[in-house]
Amino acid sequence: MVLNLKFFLALVSLIQICFPSVQTNEGIIGKWYCISNNNGLIYEFQSDNYFSICKPNSPLKIEGKFEVDYDSNKIIVYGEGIPIHYTFQFEHDQLILIDYKIFTGQIGHYALLKKVNSPTDSVTTNISTDRGQQIVLPYLFHGLAYICYNQNDGSEKVYTSDNIPLIHIPTNGFLQTQFKEDPFNFIKGNISFLTNDTNNIWHKIPSFQFDKYIDKYEELVNQGFKEDSVYVCLYGYNRDRRIDINKQFKKIIEGNILFFKVDTLKNLMYNPYEYTYLKK
Repeated sequence: MVLNLKFFLALVSLIQICFPSVQTNEGIIGKWYCISNNNGLIYEFQSDNYFSICKPNSPLKIEGKFEVDYDSNKIIVYGEGIPIHYTFQFEHDQLILIDYKIFTGQIGHYALLKKVNSPTDSVTTNISTDRGQQIVLPYLFHGLAYICYNQNDGSEKVYTSDNIPLIHIPTNGFLQTQFKEDPFNFIKGNISFLTNDTNNIWHKIPSFQFDKYIDKYEELVNQGFKEDSVYVCLYGYNRDRRIDINKQFKKIIEGNILFFKVDTLKNLMYNPYEYTYLKK
């Protein structure tokens, strides 16, 4: 009996060493700076379950209480109005928050956060080893495109030989697919865009997330982006009014929709959904 008790205590200690934050908020406590866009927001989680979102030198502030449900990977924030249920994922020293609306299941707010001492510290996004989706565009495609995910009557799931989801965009740019949306890989930049020319040669089309480069056009240029070259500009999920989306598809579309545009960089300066600019 004594030996069994010693074995049990040793096993408990081993589990606590290997999984120190499984049922505690230790890893979440602290200040987190948003690096998925240029809004300068700071998210703070305190040990007394106090939660806030604020912006330096701005009266904007959201406060409330939070609790963590590790079984479902959710952080629930209670403040004014309906509680926000963030689905979360840790990525090294980064935290990803996805706000799925309670009644519709549609993605609202999402953010990639990094725990640093100050906003001027290094906030470079870690390169993830996860493999996201590969999206195939028609050759010489230009214009807006919508991907409506999780549609029962959408195009069937197709995978690469490496078991990566492969999504083919039709010539009109409007797709319904049975694949489920993948916001975690989206926010980590793990979506690649390909096209196949008339000689059956594959080309990768560089992409960028608009929100990350609001008023930061020079950063894109420093990374090698050129005004007259073609790129994929990702606007994010659920950017347009649902009534307008339904008109495009001539049916009621439920679920989450990814919006992006393919064009030259000089034609991608303005975000028509958020009224923001890469460069004014």
